[in-house]
Amino acid sequence: MYGSKPTYQHLVISMEEASELIQSISKLYRFGSSSERITNLIEEMVDVLICFELLKILYNIPDELINLMIITKMKRNAERIDK
Repeated sequence: MYGSKPTYQHLVISMEEASELIQSISKLYRFGSSSERITNLIEEMVDVLICFELLKILYNIPDELINLMIITKMKRNAERIDK
């Protein structure tokens, strides 16, 4: 599948999974933690991580680029916090 052409379905599924993660986080924020809500959060995080990996494959995005951007953004966030 490496380098496969992304389809509308791949993109829609990724958006839907991201939305479900947002809803899970929103429930934690509004109603607090419970074992059921934490379990749901973990399940939604896993679904998003799977979509993340699929998108990396479909768009030929190397892990090295992702890691570089993580470091760059973490530094930027640390600088904002230190101000």
